[in-house]
Formats: sequence, C-alpha cells, structure tokens
Amino acid sequence: NGEYQITPPFPRDMTLKERIAAEGEGYEPVRHQNTGVNEEEQLYESYLLPIEEAVEKLRGTVMADVVRKGWQGVCERREMEEKSSGADGVF
Repeated sequence: NGEYQITPPFPRDMTLKERIAAEGEGYEPVRHQNTGVNEEEQLYESYLLPIEEAVEKLRGTVMADVVRKGWQGVCERREMEEKSSGADGVF
C-alpha cells in the first residue's frame, strides 16, 4: 500500500558499507505524498544528488551547511568502520 510506514531500524552492528549494499544499485527512496509538515512542504520535491551538486544548489543557505556536515559525519563513520575492520575503504 502507498501509505507512509516507518521503516524498521537497521541493526546497530550493521556497517554503512552493508547498508549501501542492501539498497542495491540505483536505489531511490520511496516518496510518500502528503507527508509534509504544512501545505508548502507538501509541494516540495526531493531527489538524490551528488554532494557537491546539492551544496551548490543550496549555496548561501543553512541547508548547504547541513548537507556538508551530514556528509562529513558519514565520512567519519565510514573511516572509523574501515579502521576497526581493516577494510580497504572501497564502497
């Protein structure tokens, strides 16, 4: 059914590399209609972009910093996981 459902949490011991592999090639998250906080938000469209392109499109806004800092957190976690597992860092 097309109604919004909260996704189950990932296992706490699942790495980012494992999560990416589970999504598969070309993964696009499901967009649920009418889940915006207000009327304006319900009109928003979302799509996945490369980090650099997202930051460029959001240039001059606090959201550009949110994207940049969020990606920094992902990179730091990935680095920690690689160090703890001895992985080669390939995603």
